[in-house]
Amino acid sequence: MTKTDPVTWQRLSPWALVLILVGGLVQFIRQNLYFFVGAGAGFAFIDWLGVRELALIGLAVVLVALVASLIFYRRFRFRLEDDAVRVRRGLIEQKELRVRYARIMNVNISQPFYLRPLGLVRFSLETPGASEKEMELPGISRKLAEEIRETVARHRSADPSGTAANGSGEPTDEDWPKQVEKTGRPIYRARTVDLLLHGLASNQVWVLAGALATVYGAMEGTIRRRVSDIDLDTSRLEALGSPWLLLFGGIAGLLILVMLASVIISWVRFHRFVLEEDGQRLRTRAGLLDRREQTVPRAKLHAFTLVQTAIGVLVGRWYLIGRQAGAVSMDEGGGGAGRFLVPGLSRKRLFSLLEPVSGSPVIRPQFNPITPLFRQVMGLRLLVLFAAGIVAAGTLLDWSHPVTAILAGLALPALGLLWLRWRRWGWCLQGDRLWVKSGLFGQHIHVFSTERVQQVAITQSPVQIRRNLASLELTLPHGALSIPWIDLETARQLANGCLWHMETAAIHQV
Repeated sequence: MTKTDPVTWQRLSPWALVLILVGGLVQFIRQNLYFFVGAGAGFAFIDWLGVRELALIGLAVVLVALVASLIFYRRFRFRLEDDAVRVRRGLIEQKELRVRYARIMNVNISQPFYLRPLGLVRFSLETPGASEKEMELPGISRKLAEEIRETVARHRSADPSGTAANGSGEPTDEDWPKQVEKTGRPIYRARTVDLLLHGLASNQVWVLAGALATVYGAMEGTIRRRVSDIDLDTSRLEALGSPWLLLFGGIAGLLILVMLASVIISWVRFHRFVLEEDGQRLRTRAGLLDRREQTVPRAKLHAFTLVQTAIGVLVGRWYLIGRQAGAVSMDEGGGGAGRFLVPGLSRKRLFSLLEPVSGSPVIRPQFNPITPLFRQVMGLRLLVLFAAGIVAAGTLLDWSHPVTAILAGLALPALGLLWLRWRRWGWCLQGDRLWVKSGLFGQHIHVFSTERVQQVAITQSPVQIRRNLASLELTLPHGALSIPWIDLETARQLANGCLWHMETAAIHQV
């Protein structure tokens, strides 16, 4: 492995200026997108400004971004030390950041297609609890990026607070040179059909639909004005069918376009996806236009979430998320970048893959349901709310008003959704491994070791106190999780088991 002088401050490659410029422009567009599009201001400006004015504004933005990128590039320095990487950066104010190798959680290497001929990559590091990338080195050589990655892994194995010093099997400093020569063992490769089905099943379908609705809302006034100026042949439109048929046909066409876009995005993002096991590390490689590598120590994955969306139920596909400290929420969708995600899994492949990913044997769980009293109490509350709404609508408006009929018609479907919600909830304890299932049309299955729990709380409502029931609230390093409406004694046993495993764990891992 090539050694780098720990004293010399190094510059980025001159080609990194392109990355900095493009990244700055993309960030500017993202930060101001909703300002221009959300309220329709962007299309109002287009009507007010001409092409020449828009071109001058765009040129001014690019020139400002170019000057800022040049200054940022000139002031950017980084240095590799014995136990940390140090970066000096800043546009107006000079900042210095030092990250210890042992603190690093994720190592990401990204190589867009325009950097491949140059042999350069975008290298980034993430630490526990950080909401975004802790440190990024845009435009360094792949050889240097891989050197830093292996150095990070070596220091994690030698760190006395890490898992290696306690018998996790991670190599020590003496045998590390032999280990780094080995390549990862592939444990999963996604086929093209898996990626296409993942595009249909992932939540990004609804994200795209929401974005399309936002754009349509902003363009609605402009579209109406443009359509009103067009001389339409009404006889031809009548020949196509009724207006309702045209409406539903248009909605179906838009939905097909959104699904097609989601499939293409999934295929481009996860192209040639492979998951590798390298000792106590897991590594993913994927991407068509931007080939990305993500390396995660297995010990940093605190829990796993098995996700099946509503469309995933129809196409029989799941995806797996490896949870880490600092994750946003427990119920986020499957499209976010930067998370440890394995796409396009069938149910059989899902459970067989969970064992090598988690590093311990996996037995399929037999879930215990929550008490049926949950649906009875919640159903009674729903009926009371709907009855109050119907009485209020009938008194204030009219008993024959459509709002009253709509509220009455929604009561039964709401009870059906409540019943489905109750059916989805369940839990299973296998030794020190706890499984928690929830969902509505789809489902989320969370699996984690009880020693990873940070806080435990037992809560009771007045109804639960009378029926000797309780809800168990668990706080994990990446978020909160609950098991509602279970027997009080069962809740106490689960809470005591979590506390015992927390207090007797050999290592406090975050």
